[in-house]
Amino acid sequence: MDALVWCLDKTQVTKFSFGKKPVEVILSFRKDTFEVVCSSKNPQQKQMKGGPDEFVPLAEIKDVRPGRNSKDFEGAEGKKCDPTKCFVIYYGIEFRLKTLSIATNSKEDYENWIRGIRLLIDSYPLTYTRKVEIWAITTYDSICTGGQLTVKHCGAFTNKINLKITSGRLQEMIQNHGDSYDSGLDVSGFLNLFNQLLHDPNPKMQISSNIS
Repeated sequence: MDALVWCLDKTQVTKFSFGKKPVEVILSFRKDTFEVVCSSKNPQQKQMKGGPDEFVPLAEIKDVRPGRNSKDFEGAEGKKCDPTKCFVIYYGIEFRLKTLSIATNSKEDYENWIRGIRLLIDSYPLTYTRKVEIWAITTYDSICTGGQLTVKHCGAFTNKINLKITSGRLQEMIQNHGDSYDSGLDVSGFLNLFNQLLHDPNPKMQISSNIS
């Protein structure tokens, strides 16, 4: 199982979208946030022809179907694709599902992704604690666009979760989890800070509504 999941890493594929030209992208599975990530081939380009990087949480995936089973493949180029190397990920809200339509370059890649996603859905039910951790990591990514988290970033985070804490207390906690006195926090330090905040004798954080 673990060996198969590790195979879902940086696979070059073609993404099809209805009404748009197909785009060559990199498909991978992010193990810390349990997300399927569809990103630009060039890591220096955040914007690719098909749009920004796309993140599909494992918890939102309803099904993965083999073949060209979406309208994304209705264009001339889509109809030329070998259906035995194509699959579609259906995700989102029931009755309003979104699609991620992919054509792989080999049968091996196709089989790894089909089997891998199905096994992940069946074998990785997430506990509430794990969901909280994933939520914290994705929050870190959203508020820290580069470098490390500062007191300002963490202040915005505590406001977001309705936690009242003084700047002095927050600075002290950040220093305890940072690499040096004046450094910010990397994702590991932020998770340690987040765990401390969960158990800090302050008013409870209102985060349950943000976690599904």
